[in-house]
Amino acid sequence: MRFIYLIILTVLLLTIILINKTYEPFVSIKNPDIIIVTTLLGKAYAKRISSEIKKINNSLTVSILNIKELNERCDKIGNPKLIIVRAATPIDTDWIKCLTKMEKRGIKVVNPTSVLKLTSNKLLSSFHFIKKGLPHPDSKEGSKLKIPMTLNTIRHMLKFYNKIIIKPFTSRSQGIYVRVITKDMTDTEIISKINQIPTNQFVIQEFIPYKAIYRVIVINNKALPLSYKDIPRPNKWRVSVCLNKNMKFIPNPPKKLLQTAERVQSSIYNGGVHFIDLFEVNENKYVISEVNTACRLLLHERKAREAKHKYHNIAHYLAQYYVSLVSPMKATKI
Repeated sequence: MRFIYLIILTVLLLTIILINKTYEPFVSIKNPDIIIVTTLLGKAYAKRISSEIKKINNSLTVSILNIKELNERCDKIGNPKLIIVRAATPIDTDWIKCLTKMEKRGIKVVNPTSVLKLTSNKLLSSFHFIKKGLPHPDSKEGSKLKIPMTLNTIRHMLKFYNKIIIKPFTSRSQGIYVRVITKDMTDTEIISKINQIPTNQFVIQEFIPYKAIYRVIVINNKALPLSYKDIPRPNKWRVSVCLNKNMKFIPNPPKKLLQTAERVQSSIYNGGVHFIDLFEVNENKYVISEVNTACRLLLHERKAREAKHKYHNIAHYLAQYYVSLVSPMKATKI
């Protein structure tokens, strides 16, 4: 009997050890200088940034929290000099409310909660960019709860465009829910497309016949001099420059591309870190696809490193910016 109890105890201990290895708890620093907030599964690149911060200024203490840990420990965090947010949502979730409390206490949050909510809401951000006079597809609001009104909006837009798209008002699964609507579709066919959207509210948008999509990384109003590109194909018009292994690294992107991305960032926040996706319509025209505040950049770094590009260590330039917000330092110009 004792032997059986020993076996059970051993199994329990091993289980606890394995759980602790899988789940990375809050780093036990009473008052960290910097907190990096990630998604539930997004700590890998946060560790890269933390490592680069320590290389620049070893006296700074850094803790990494996912959004669940942030919410659980919101009242015990203390007074960090900076909170770096690598997660996003368009609504007032509990962790956003926690960050809002931090902002009200005077703690610097990058990107601020207002920017996180704006860029996460593809409908509101569309309206924002259009109002600012930036190149962006014509966009309208659609709703499953207002089908007659939504159908009228779609029919009206199809008077001006051969095709339109509908998509969730938040980014979902690398764009798998984006649907194309054409002039020859019946109302029944259009409603069928609408029902495939996982959210009640969605975006109705001009279809952009793009030649390529590019990703530009903008740090504190300055784009890194590199980019990533993918092109549509006959059997795949919807492409990505996020977690796409087939995207192409562009070591010397067009100046107009980088300048457009910088204009996009400055329209939403003076500073910050944004991963801006732009459609190439022709050689001298770029149109906004979307703006992201959180993305795992391990693949992007690897592609730049393999090309032996001077700026391959993206985490270093992110860290350099973050350190400049909390302590004086000599900045390396991008």
